[in-house]
Amino acid sequence: MTSSRTFSEHTTARVGGPAGQWVVGDSEAQILSVLQDHPLPADAEREAGRDSLLVLGGGSNLLVSDQGFAGTVLQVAVTGVTAEPVGEDGVLVTVAAGHPWDDVVAWTVERGLVGLEALSGIPGSTGATPVQNVGAYGAEVSQTLVDIRAWDRSSRELVVLNNEQLGFGYRDSLLKRSTIEGSPRYVVLSVRFRLTHAVGEPMSSPVRYGELARSLGLTAEMPEDERRAPLGQVRQ
Repeated sequence: MTSSRTFSEHTTARVGGPAGQWVVGDSEAQILSVLQDHPLPADAEREAGRDSLLVLGGGSNLLVSDQGFAGTVLQVAVTGVTAEPVGEDGVLVTVAAGHPWDDVVAWTVERGLVGLEALSGIPGSTGATPVQNVGAYGAEVSQTLVDIRAWDRSSRELVVLNNEQLGFGYRDSLLKRSTIEGSPRYVVLSVRFRLTHAVGEPMSSPVRYGELARSLGLTAEMPEDERRAPLGQVRQ
């Protein structure tokens, strides 16, 4: 869907002017259509800020001037969460890139799935989380992320990149390192996580962050496997 919008309506900073064209990509087919029309520019063009495409997720990490952006904004808005069992107690959770991240965490906690509970309250969309290996309270998405599906604007093809290929570091990844002046090589379409289905009362992963542990009545002296709390309490 193409529409006339301003960045002030779609960023958490609530500032920014209009775009030359604004496309709300609420289906993967529509997103791919836009991406195929905007191949990756040469590095020199990217370094000069002359990419004709700006990819927007939740708008929580973007400041735009009142002049706006003359090119095309692709707002990744495709949503959806699915799960399938794997192994004895594993669950593969597949999330569309535009799905609000905190809604994903809530979805997993409500179903007794362990692994994302400490990442509550982080703004933005799921497709952005692997870019800088989002983390909080001793947890990072790289600890549970299996792989991503993405469009490679350089080779102009769909690719699947696994955890190792993404080269995660502290708030870092291949996705971030291959982005120049806001111009991404890879555009994430979906993310897969491997979580654990809790048996009995759903208890969290070991709580490693000291302040969180203390607020839950846990101590650093406890064996790591015992530093757990009900999923809902950790999320809260």
